[in-house]
Amino acid sequence: MGHLARLSVTGRLDKALERARRRHGGIIAATHIEDFIDSALGGEEGDAEDGPAGGQAETSVAVDSTGQHIVIGFNDTRGFTEDPVSLSGFMYSDDGGATFTDGGRLPTPGTSLINGTRFPQVFGDPEVKYLGGSTFIYFSIMVKQFSATGTAQTICVHRSTDFGHTWDGPFEIPTATNPHGLLSAGANARDTADKEFAAVDPDTGRVILSWSNFTSPAFAAGGVEVSTTFSDDIATATPPTWSPRGVIANATQDGQAPQPYFAGNGSTNA
Repeated sequence: MGHLARLSVTGRLDKALERARRRHGGIIAATHIEDFIDSALGGEEGDAEDGPAGGQAETSVAVDSTGQHIVIGFNDTRGFTEDPVSLSGFMYSDDGGATFTDGGRLPTPGTSLINGTRFPQVFGDPEVKYLGGSTFIYFSIMVKQFSATGTAQTICVHRSTDFGHTWDGPFEIPTATNPHGLLSAGANARDTADKEFAAVDPDTGRVILSWSNFTSPAFAAGGVEVSTTFSDDIATATPPTWSPRGVIANATQDGQAPQPYFAGNGSTNA
């Protein structure tokens, strides 16, 4: 999904979507999603059958303290047919997983327009966490309007206070957006947030978010910065507030996709 988001940032996603619409008479049904993705990735990722198939993938699961309320987040290709695009699907269960309700995709207002395309767009990569009470949070990639003609790929969070039935957001994580100021009007340099993971401190409720910022080798030898931020009011504030970004690793051997944890048991360690 991160690669598809980057296709959107560069404008190739819209072109592939238009080709797929023409191919299928103006409508892209769920059964045509594979053709769309093939056209988006064709010539870059290999043959059509090598591309990702339509459906649901990259699941994230969170369970409340009673074990009865379960929320599942997943990349959902049905969101390609929506305007604005939202690929962050969710299901919830109130009976311990005996049955699940398909809730659709996370909401996004789509109040910004660039050449007829609505933003912000929610681009999957789900990370779902339980905060206590009836509150769940759901992190996703978000593509937002950054200038009159340009976009930025960042991270957002949605919040549910009714066990995942309905969601507020998206709330942008500002520290993940264009941290080096490389994006400019009409051009999108490489300053791209992706591969987000989160953890909840069982003692304080603090939420830490980590992600990979793909950027210029001038800032990271391997082109990736392992980044973190935290929030102490994510359960209640609208929007939540976040600490300044911390870069904990940026060497070639450090890799990407960081997963944070809190030590718990009264420890201040993470």
